[in-house]
Amino acid sequence: MHALLKAALVPDEEFIVWFEPKPGGVRQRPDFLVWSQRVGLLIIEVKDWVIEQIAAMDATQCTVLKGERREDHPSPTQQAYKYSLEYRDYLYRQPELRDLREGYGGKLLFPVGSCAAFTNIRRAEAEKIVSVLGESSCLFADDLEIDCADPDARAGFITRLKNAFSVKFSFEPLSTEQQDALRRCIYPEFHAPTAEPASSNFRPNGANSTMLPQPEIRKPVITSAPGRPESSRLRGWLFGLGAVFCLALASMYPRWQPTLPPSVEPSPVPPTSPSKPKVPKPKKPTPPISTRPASGHPDTDTPNPSPVPDPSVLMVVVQQVRFTVTSCTAGGGGALTCGIAVRSVKGDREITIYVHDYVTPTSRVIDSAGREYVADGARLGSHASAGASAQNMLVEGIPLTAELHFPNADSKTGSIALLEVAGELGNQSFKARFRGVPIVSNTSSTRSDGHLAPGITSPAG
Repeated sequence: MHALLKAALVPDEEFIVWFEPKPGGVRQRPDFLVWSQRVGLLIIEVKDWVIEQIAAMDATQCTVLKGERREDHPSPTQQAYKYSLEYRDYLYRQPELRDLREGYGGKLLFPVGSCAAFTNIRRAEAEKIVSVLGESSCLFADDLEIDCADPDARAGFITRLKNAFSVKFSFEPLSTEQQDALRRCIYPEFHAPTAEPASSNFRPNGANSTMLPQPEIRKPVITSAPGRPESSRLRGWLFGLGAVFCLALASMYPRWQPTLPPSVEPSPVPPTSPSKPKVPKPKKPTPPISTRPASGHPDTDTPNPSPVPDPSVLMVVVQQVRFTVTSCTAGGGGALTCGIAVRSVKGDREITIYVHDYVTPTSRVIDSAGREYVADGARLGSHASAGASAQNMLVEGIPLTAELHFPNADSKTGSIALLEVAGELGNQSFKARFRGVPIVSNTSSTRSDGHLAPGITSPAG
């Protein structure tokens, strides 16, 4: 695969190819990255499996046979797609690579695509793989066997790479400064200033050669510790020899026991009384949830005539992770901020929440009129969203606070018909859905952690 990309793409000045890049801002290492000035950035995940090794496969997971073992992996296209999302978020943080013109929302200047290459499987035997993963997102051995000297064969291979982009749009070719920024992001490097060699009068190979100064080699010197005389080293050695002698006697004569001096005679251990069994304390009954009237006055105890939503509606368990809606607050300008408590029931894992409309699926709300509002910002604990997602680590049993921000949401209805949180848990996609979520009015638009929600400015004064 490396030789093919080098022969088919590198001769064309339009393309740049990276093999297993590992920039500092990305955790994953894809097999190949291909950059085109006319198409965008393509991520290729290569698999050398044969068709007999694939025991099962769907759009997100596959089971591969390796000898007598069965191993579960993300599907190659899902793996490449996850890499593309991570690179999209990473490149989104570079101002040089975003469209900052009015009306474009600061999106990336170019699309990011992904595909999988099966180097040992031909299209004739990959009918089931194509039906599951799609034809345009897969390359097979037939597609990789081309004559790079034939311009038509090279053009056909390049066309297959371009068809792998699920999102396509035209963009202006990057300037020299923007291409340099892209290179620095994907393959960071630095060059130290070159120092002039030190001059020397010794020139063994002629007048133009110089001898670099050799470092001074010193032998290690053994010294005593500060404040410790040299004679104490000898006493310590003798004490150590005496301890070895006592251990040897104890092994030869088990009944012999050394006599301890009176100053170090062990004190008798007082008898311990049997411990009493611990009686569990009775749990305090959970107080009933009180409701406030629609006016919101805390001085009155009049119950709210509107029905209280079922608590089970505001809590769901997805892939052994519990999601609980804690609040949905309507702020100024129609903005809506929803707080969600996330807790892993079993095991530690990474969690990612997707936002923005150019990621599918993404987090969203739908009101009673059927209008959809897509989240434009998220926070997972102390990690705010950068680009299209927010990421953090879930520790088993430890709650993690999540927040989603929806701009221009119509909160006049008093409740949300559907709140959908989309993202990934480990390598698996998830959707947590809540229905009938009540909305609380809060004109201060301040979150529970004291920070302002994304896109909301602090009121004057």
